[in-house]
Amino acid sequence: TLILSTELPSIICIDNIIQESDPDQCSAVVTYNVGSTVSCGIASFEQTNGLPSGASFPVGTTQNTWVLIDSLGNQQNCSFLVTVLDRTPPVFSQVDSVIVPSDPGLCSASVLFDVPQATDNCGIDAVLQIGGKARGANFPVGITENIFIGIDRYGNLDTAIQVIVVLDEEAPQAVAQDTTLYLGPIGMVGVDPVMHLLAGMDDNCGIDTVLVEGRSTFTCEHAGENIISFTVRDVHGNELSLSSKVTVIADTPYIQLQTPPSLVCAEGKVTLTASVEGDIISAFWQKDHNGGWSTLEEETDLVLSLDSGMHEGFQ
Repeated sequence: TLILSTELPSIICIDNIIQESDPDQCSAVVTYNVGSTVSCGIASFEQTNGLPSGASFPVGTTQNTWVLIDSLGNQQNCSFLVTVLDRTPPVFSQVDSVIVPSDPGLCSASVLFDVPQATDNCGIDAVLQIGGKARGANFPVGITENIFIGIDRYGNLDTAIQVIVVLDEEAPQAVAQDTTLYLGPIGMVGVDPVMHLLAGMDDNCGIDTVLVEGRSTFTCEHAGENIISFTVRDVHGNELSLSSKVTVIADTPYIQLQTPPSLVCAEGKVTLTASVEGDIISAFWQKDHNGGWSTLEEETDLVLSLDSGMHEGFQ
């Protein structure tokens, strides 16, 4: 008597598997167990698609198929999905600050920084700058933060901040000028040191203060050389130190026209005579030309002879 079994073999299948990638890998080792029950013996039990248990499954979805055939030719299939997820964000390498001096004469600097680099277990898709200033742009003196994001192939991202520091190391500019002052009949003379003794004062980022050490008014006791010192400081603390020499002349004779001046008419000429206090070494006359005095070099005496007519502005 021949007895035929109609009972199909049975595969103990499993549910779909979802697993994250292993650390620093774009894959994951996945283990599973597919079993079977048969009544008449197994002819074959094979995996026809996918990867075996314990294999390294790549990020993504892998379909696995097993086929069981018993000794009578009855067949049963089992299919399930193994999904490996990449949830590891990119990692930026160390992002160092960029420190540069300002460009000569400018309160900024053109900076050619290196774009930060990122690595990822599954590969970088892009590194994008989303904040700050572009490479080669003019960065102002101070601190500017450049912000970058790294994106991997599966949309994970990381952020990096690059600090750009531009230093103002340029000292102010100025030229100190010497001058000579003459004491008048009141025995005192003054000068505005910043206005009259400093020229060409400038700075790439701006002048903050000018410190003056020395006198601005002088009397007979200051006759001779006097030193006025300056410290010019810009808005970032850079300083320039310089000094001017002020020579005070106290023994020059004081010449004054007589009031009224002595007018002598002779042969169509007018004569002006000046009085002198003190020992005279030399004397000369000056005439006012539109607000500026010019010396009459040919007249070195205290008596000035003029042709008849209207004359104004002599000293």
